[in-house]
Amino acid sequence: MSRYEKLFADLKAKNEGAFVPFMTIGDPTVEDSFKVLSALIDGGADALELGIPFSDPGADGPTIQESDRRALNSGANTVNCFEVIKKIRQKYPDTPIGLLMYVNLVFAPGIDTFFKLCADSGVDSVLIPDVPLQMIEMEPVWQEEAKKNGVDLVMLAPPNADDETLSKIAKNCHGYIYLLSRAGVTGVEKEAGKPI
Repeated sequence: MSRYEKLFADLKAKNEGAFVPFMTIGDPTVEDSFKVLSALIDGGADALELGIPFSDPGADGPTIQESDRRALNSGANTVNCFEVIKKIRQKYPDTPIGLLMYVNLVFAPGIDTFFKLCADSGVDSVLIPDVPLQMIEMEPVWQEEAKKNGVDLVMLAPPNADDETLSKIAKNCHGYIYLLSRAGVTGVEKEAGKPI
């Protein structure tokens, strides 16, 4: 049973939802990230969703863009971010850890090397919002490398997706499906509405 399966089963038995905070590793500093993430778990986080800072986070609004900027300015990079994840995994062996990051950070080391880094550091899932469903379907390397390394490849379910698209997402997604409640970047609108 994966960490996500165990977590969701435990929460279902208690009739509770999951508290999964997002944090950009390296904000405010790489050293402080371990302390902050530890405090989040000790304070009740059921799982973590972590960002590796990127210079052009196009799907994110001003709050996460500023977080990425602060992290990059503090010296955060992919290597030291994975080191923080390793330390968190050692301290909290049962807490699911997911990455939400951009495809350039995957292409830089190569898809195979990236998923190996995820496995070696204890990452459970990866969500890459700028990798479209069509690429996942046409390029088997994504699923192959994720599966080979025991990492769940999570996909976005947009609010305007039709039944056929949702079926394809479900077929290609593992761990959980990330449901978007509205279109647009994060942190801009204050209210969710029905898709048009």
